[in-house]
Amino acid sequence: MQFVIREPERHLNGVTFIYDAHKRMQYLLVGNRGLRHNKISLYASSGELLGEIQQMSLGFSPRYDLWIDQQKVASLKKLFGMWREFTFVSGYNWLIVGDLVHNQYRILHHTSTLMTAQSILLPTGNGMALEITHDSDIVPCLLISAVLNHWARTKQKDRRPIWGSPVGMPMIP
Repeated sequence: MQFVIREPERHLNGVTFIYDAHKRMQYLLVGNRGLRHNKISLYASSGELLGEIQQMSLGFSPRYDLWIDQQKVASLKKLFGMWREFTFVSGYNWLIVGDLVHNQYRILHHTSTLMTAQSILLPTGNGMALEITHDSDIVPCLLISAVLNHWARTKQKDRRPIWGSPVGMPMIP
């Protein structure tokens, strides 16, 4: 499934909308990041709480715990490699590789790609296009991408809008 996460607008106080490929709002991300024990919650458009990701430590490489149905299911922590940053999601045994600074990454399980992400420019500002392979991985992937999006430290000022695809979303192979 394809999703678009728009960059949050300042007046929405930490609320981020997630749209499907047909420009319908499907999910809401609500919360703060950056301080210990801050958390981001994912809600369905109906208002049902689907999961949360909570920051458990501070520092250069903070740790986050992923909670679904009030149970801790995984933890993630940014690690630094020789050429690229990568993140391991313990509990799911997922590996996130790519350019986390510019939101160009993939989530892998063994040799299977579970999700791809890339920065895009929407008519309303910056955003991120996600392609999630399995419906069962939507909630954890959206919560993880919210943290990774926060880790991105640059704006894509030189990106051009992609016209002719839904919600300005490129087709990800």
